[in-house]
Amino acid sequence: MNPEPDIIPAPDAVPATATGLLGIYPAQRFRVTRGKDATGPAIRQALWYFRDETIALPLSGDPVAGFSTSVRVFDDVRTWAAMRPTDAPPDFPPLVWIAAPHVVHRATLSADGTALATRFQQAVANGPLIDSLDLRFH
Repeated sequence: MNPEPDIIPAPDAVPATATGLLGIYPAQRFRVTRGKDATGPAIRQALWYFRDETIALPLSGDPVAGFSTSVRVFDDVRTWAAMRPTDAPPDFPPLVWIAAPHVVHRATLSADGTALATRFQQAVANGPLIDSLDLRFH
């Protein structure tokens, strides 16, 4: 995992891939990175688009959804569906945008968007939290 610069997670924060789900997929089957540092199944255009974002990539060895560039999209899907067993589990996405490397459960955002209260403490931002990652825990 590549840490986010200058961000100190709350004491009760957990890694985004520690437990639970990312969509329909077990979060533990992903690794966290930033687009510009990523290596894996995602196409380079997606990695460029998410170059400064926190993303999750499936772990090596998990089946990853793909596509063919040599046929029309509906022909590609039709061929894929015909060849795939009906009871096969879904392939993993090549990239999931998760926005943050950590999650704080049971946190409350203030009405003005400048404070985040967790079980242990409160973070106050220099501006709205949506626009600012400059959190100060006290």
